[in-house]
Amino acid sequence: MSLQEELELLNSYLESQEASRMSLTSNNSEETDNENICYKGEKKQEWKDSIAALNNLHETVFPKILDQHLGGGWKRVNSDFPVTQGFNLGELDTGFKAFGFVEREKLLIDPDKADRNESSALEVIQSTEKFMKILDSRVKVHGVFETIMSESIEVSSKEFNSSVILMKLKAKKCSGSEQENHEENIIARASAFQENKSKLLASIELFKNASRCLAEEEGMGFTEKFNKNEYLNYHVFEKKFVINNRKYSEYFQEQEALWTDLLSSLGEDSIVTSTPLKQRSQVSRQDDKDAESNKKEVAMINKKLKLLKEICEETESELSEAPLDELQDNLREIKKLHCELRGEMYDEHIELTDRAKDYVTSRKFLIRKIADRISEIQKTESERIAEIQKTEARESEIRRNEITANIRTMEAVKLVPLTGPEDFIAWKKNQKFLNTHTDPYKKAAALLGTLRNPEDKEMCECIYDFDKLMSILNDKYNHQEMLIPTLKNKLDKLPKALNNEMMLKNHRTSLNVYEQLKELGATSFFDGTVIFNLTQKFTMEAKIDFERFKKIQKRFENVTINDQTFDDDGYVEDTVEKKKKPLDLEFIDNSPEHRKNFLHYIREEAKLLEYTREKGTCGKCRKAFCVCIITPKPKVHLYNVDATEVCPCCNSEEPHLNNFGKPTSSIGKCPVFRDMALDKRKEFAKVSKACYVCLIPGHSAKVCSIKTNCKKCKDERHHPQL
Repeated sequence: MSLQEELELLNSYLESQEASRMSLTSNNSEETDNENICYKGEKKQEWKDSIAALNNLHETVFPKILDQHLGGGWKRVNSDFPVTQGFNLGELDTGFKAFGFVEREKLLIDPDKADRNESSALEVIQSTEKFMKILDSRVKVHGVFETIMSESIEVSSKEFNSSVILMKLKAKKCSGSEQENHEENIIARASAFQENKSKLLASIELFKNASRCLAEEEGMGFTEKFNKNEYLNYHVFEKKFVINNRKYSEYFQEQEALWTDLLSSLGEDSIVTSTPLKQRSQVSRQDDKDAESNKKEVAMINKKLKLLKEICEETESELSEAPLDELQDNLREIKKLHCELRGEMYDEHIELTDRAKDYVTSRKFLIRKIADRISEIQKTESERIAEIQKTEARESEIRRNEITANIRTMEAVKLVPLTGPEDFIAWKKNQKFLNTHTDPYKKAAALLGTLRNPEDKEMCECIYDFDKLMSILNDKYNHQEMLIPTLKNKLDKLPKALNNEMMLKNHRTSLNVYEQLKELGATSFFDGTVIFNLTQKFTMEAKIDFERFKKIQKRFENVTINDQTFDDDGYVEDTVEKKKKPLDLEFIDNSPEHRKNFLHYIREEAKLLEYTREKGTCGKCRKAFCVCIITPKPKVHLYNVDATEVCPCCNSEEPHLNNFGKPTSSIGKCPVFRDMALDKRKEFAKVSKACYVCLIPGHSAKVCSIKTNCKKCKDERHHPQL
């Protein structure tokens, strides 16, 4: 054997071995693949194609036609599908096929053995199965819509138009077989129109049912808001669908009338006479009564024809310039006359000439023209109104944004602190309207932050239930036995007025307390006794003015109500005072009258004092109603220190006032001194050489006129702040 033959034999052997190895590898690989996939059926290739198609749907197709949530995941089908820009319906074919294959073979699929691609595809089916059904339904509904569009074109091609009128004229001018041919063509045209019309109406009804089913499938109500597109929503379609710029229902009514008139006139006498009407042709002899009635009827029809002609000519000449109201009135009159004359056309006793019939029929186009003009004016007016409303809405939005911005820039209103019963009413109202936290813990924490009384803090400590806290504080403060005496004590503590400034302050306090009692529904406690005590704190001049005011008011009431007069002794005639016996102990409760007069007086007096306060100022301190005129002169005290007008603690030139509103040199009334720590206060009192009992610089506790012990501890003679 030659060397060449040995090489060929060796090569053939190696090739056979390689083929055997490749075959074995292929079989092993196929067996491995079959073991790895979760599909146990025989259509392996279709399964692989379906997996690829499903994953392709999720990655490339769904983003074009489905809307997503903000956090991911498919939310709904895009409202414009299947007419989505940049999308071809053919991209869904493989997806529908894959869904159908998985549905048929689902019993042969084991999801637990699926690899990553298969799991992803099965997850696509699970998450988008409902969307695929909606997509399929939308495609079908859109197909019905496309059918309607094509059928509407076919209907319009067979409608009654000028070509039909031409055939009619030809039929009238011809005779014999030629006339019959023209009439047959007209009948064939009418039959074709009716057939196309029936198909179109059937398709519209099918579209309506399909649109309703689609709305139910998408979980929406079958209304105009179900979808904005006319190719999916029947309600939108019905509003927008037109044939030759006419709403399809009106178009069919108009065509029906025209075809009916045409077909009914076929075979009749085609001679056009000059007179619009003719009397009965078949009956030659009637009694006088019927003849007279017929003449009146003919005259009435002639009158209607003449009136219709005048109104139509006038309206047509002013169609582009006439206002909306005038056009609507003319349209109503024309429609009324047109309807009556059309009824006369079918009256067996009176027959209109063809010329009159054609004129009445042609007025239908003028009616449509007027209606279009009215619609155009109304649309323009609607657009104008919409633009005005849009402008107003824009301006309103701007104002609302400005108000919102102003509110945001405002400083937050702080909650009122609760120190005791004297401010409980204001605090409670504050909690009601300003503590608006929605979180119950924050709301309770805000309430706890307003408590200033140590007892209240201890009582409410570690409680973070807002309603429970309000219940606890209401139990303590919110009852008449505590709030009413507190408010009345506030009035009792008012100092006797020495000047107009103190009078104004007392009046304001009195009015404030009255308003709080009014909120509590306890104005009866603001009785004659309270009013008497308050008048005792007036200046002598104010007392006299108040008494004079009451007398004048009473006199005015007597004159106004009873028209009473004075007798010879100066008494008012028939008064209770005159009738009352001197020894009677009973008295009349006139607290409401006193309260009314008192409140009116102090309100007017407060306005007057406020007005004069702004005009008059002190020549020394340039302040209204200052206390310079009653500031005591400096005196020499024990330590030979002159009393100064400047507070040694805060360096204020304006003297501090005591509890009675009078100037005092005690540093105990200085707010800076009060805010110091206890040891700092003691040290400052020592440095300023102030008395430890009254805190007035210039003398010691030994010579101080105050001999009582501290009102807090009751043990030693010292000021409560020390």
